[in-house]
Amino acid sequence: MAQETRPEGNDGTGFFAKNGKIYDPDGEEFIPLGFNAATFWAPAVGDCKQANMYTKVPQSGANAVRIVSQVDGSFGWNSNPTTQRELIDSAISNQLVPMLEMHNATCGEPLQPIIDYWESETMVEMAKDFEKYLWINIANEHNFDSPEEWRDTYIDIITSLRSKGVKNLIVLDAGDRCGQDPEAPLTYGKAVLDADPQKNVVFSIHMYGFWRSEDRSFTDWTPPFLVEEELPKLKETGISLIVGEFALDDEAAGEGGPNYTADSVLAVCQRNGIGWYAWSFFDSQEAYYYSMVDDVCGDLSEENRTIAGKYFIPYLQEHASIPELMGSFLRVSDPQITVPRNNGSGSFFIQTNGDWTVETEDAWIEIATPNGTKNAKVQISTQNTDEDRSGTITIRTNTEVFDVEINQANVLNVNPTSIETPSFAGSKTIEIESNGDWTVS
Repeated sequence: MAQETRPEGNDGTGFFAKNGKIYDPDGEEFIPLGFNAATFWAPAVGDCKQANMYTKVPQSGANAVRIVSQVDGSFGWNSNPTTQRELIDSAISNQLVPMLEMHNATCGEPLQPIIDYWESETMVEMAKDFEKYLWINIANEHNFDSPEEWRDTYIDIITSLRSKGVKNLIVLDAGDRCGQDPEAPLTYGKAVLDADPQKNVVFSIHMYGFWRSEDRSFTDWTPPFLVEEELPKLKETGISLIVGEFALDDEAAGEGGPNYTADSVLAVCQRNGIGWYAWSFFDSQEAYYYSMVDDVCGDLSEENRTIAGKYFIPYLQEHASIPELMGSFLRVSDPQITVPRNNGSGSFFIQTNGDWTVETEDAWIEIATPNGTKNAKVQISTQNTDEDRSGTITIRTNTEVFDVEINQANVLNVNPTSIETPSFAGSKTIEIESNGDWTVS
């Protein structure tokens, strides 16, 4: 397939936007799929949150990360250029395309400190140093008085940054209702793009309580923006679009939570070639519908994943493609798989940007897909046995090798193991975890 050329006037070396799509520096289409990583608050778990950038976020299957930060001197233990540079560098080293944003313009907070910060010599130098990879998200969810003010302000900011030699891809949040109102980019997005000397702007919609999907019904109040209608309309204007924040729909979100289903958002994005960043990798232990893991200092095991983690992580591991320019790599979703003794089967995800093979020396393990290219879901099955046993599957690329341990054993966990029932009618619940058939008598 032919590689896309840069827009007229674009002489940068990094990612670029053209004809409603996003391309990597080699001219290959790139659809970002990943997480917001809110690293600047909660200093009590700050070391773990920063470590996520080196380990768990890459292991999650994401190909991109929105680094949620603030201007130097603001609230937050890592709101400074040194840590921001480290986070960008770690993302690139772990095959994540980084987007750096400034969070302290949210809703009604002032914008000028953020403008001054991006135009400072330190941040201009940082942008230039990471031009090939870094996306610049100017300000998070800033509210403007009108779409015209949004247009004029961002044209001025972009013009100033370009005059200083900043050629990075720039991301602009929508301009009202805290980043959720599509009116400004729908009306003036193309004008902002055309005014950019580099023609390199992507527009971002955030989705929370003001958005709805067709599979939801409402009685007292209907959210104004329909996922299935507004996202395609934005794309039809010719702008490149991402969903910069959204969340899993869950009743625990309560008032102010999403009024759409995540299934609808993902389906519309996939049909229209729109990338997205879920909020967030870890927000707080209480807001598990906004976090992928329960314990931020824990691992990525199924036991430590929240309902959101169980939803988003497998999707990313199957669908997020990583550009070849990010370097050779191999990610495997599961280092260990346990299947039952009879009719055993399982699967795991492979992520790589090249060719791969899967093989085993254990004759009782059967591999449905022994080789392939780039991302894949690999199915395995096992022959029946009367005893527990273990084997190994080996995944190879041109540069990497990864072993998956296959355990064949019947698993049965019951909680609680004893119960007391009242003398009168009543009910109790027993949780059963098993990888095979079971009966209760």
